[in-house]
Amino acid sequence: MREYQIVMAGRDEACINAVKNCVADENMHLLVAPTRESHEQLTARHEIDLLMLDISIPDGFERQLLRETKAKPGKVPVIVVASLADLDQEACQIADEFLSKPIVPLECNVRLKSVLGLKKLNDCLAEYTKGDEEDMPAAGPLRDRPRILIVDDSRFERMLFMHMLAENDSEILTAADGEEALTLAEKLVPDLIILDVVLPGMDGYEVCGHLKSMTGLENVPVLMVTALEGTEARLKGLEYGADDYLKKPVSDKELQLRVRSLLKRKGMHDRLLEKYWTARQQATLDSLTGLANHGFFQKHLAEELERARRFGEPLGLLMIDVDSFKQYNDLNGHPAGDVVLKTIARLIREAIWTSDLAARYGGEEFAVILPRTDRKGTLVTAGKILRAVFEHDFPHGEKQPGGRVTISIGAAAAPPEGADPERLVTAADEALYEAKGDGKNCVKIS
Repeated sequence: MREYQIVMAGRDEACINAVKNCVADENMHLLVAPTRESHEQLTARHEIDLLMLDISIPDGFERQLLRETKAKPGKVPVIVVASLADLDQEACQIADEFLSKPIVPLECNVRLKSVLGLKKLNDCLAEYTKGDEEDMPAAGPLRDRPRILIVDDSRFERMLFMHMLAENDSEILTAADGEEALTLAEKLVPDLIILDVVLPGMDGYEVCGHLKSMTGLENVPVLMVTALEGTEARLKGLEYGADDYLKKPVSDKELQLRVRSLLKRKGMHDRLLEKYWTARQQATLDSLTGLANHGFFQKHLAEELERARRFGEPLGLLMIDVDSFKQYNDLNGHPAGDVVLKTIARLIREAIWTSDLAARYGGEEFAVILPRTDRKGTLVTAGKILRAVFEHDFPHGEKQPGGRVTISIGAAAAPPEGADPERLVTAADEALYEAKGDGKNCVKIS
């Protein structure tokens, strides 16, 4: 695990020592820059992951650095360190996070990990889009308007939060207790949940624990709000999976920063997942038919054979070839041939179970893996596919031999003791060759 390089620009010794204590046992290294010159030297020598700016001095170089970061493309993330009194609109708009003075170790640790986690996501997104920067999506929720769920038993508090978030152009949902919150969250999947600790029935900690264990909600950030004093209450929230916390009474400026940071992180996470699944699809699916590609078929067949051996179950395999496909392409053109392949792929999918795997083996040849299917069941499935293709009215089908687009199928079934993938494919291929030699439009099994 690499060490993150953090530069802190400021001259407050108490503040600097507090941050040093926070990073001492983490994979973070703090570099202190009390002057602009020292900041420039540090950034020239190190690849900086995070910049912390103490803007307490009105005319200090730290404030100038804050303004300069706004214009830099791909800027290093910034945590502003200041008292609430020093936190103005300019700082709120530019900073990625805010750390209030005097520094509380727990809060400092949460802020650092939050921003570094955001940077890590951003770096991953950049890696996925390397060489294609123009198409890289802007950070933020995938929705046009982020959906925020406010959970508080006080109607006054709910209305106060709604008023504070009015300028965010967000879709606001509210819940008065934990049960209502869980129901709404599961149904509408918000982008952020602002959750009060003190609730009737289930308290906020329990609600947070349930939210983080629910499918589809694991990565929805939870911002816990507490009026309880001391670090114990805040630590408990983090233990239950909360992503951040605010202490009542809540500052309007601090709420805006927290909400913006968490929504930004959620948006990046969603886009990273979107990129991941797109990349995975491209790696495993055939681009024309949408079926599994040859590589994924080989991997899946080996896994299914191993599972069949382990549990003493049969396994069926079909190799399918489009009859006289070269003739069809020569007469009607390759675009028409592509339509035939896509249609046959759809007919195969419709004829098999969801637990089966259909793949484009190559060219006009397809393959189907049939888990827990014996010889008889393999023949039944092959017959369904054969009939579905024969009965479908393909464009220009009348020009084909016999006046129809047809397929031939070779089948093989592995006994409970199994067989290796190569032998099973060879057996099905030999059966397919036999079907071709027996007049086509038929099924043969080895």
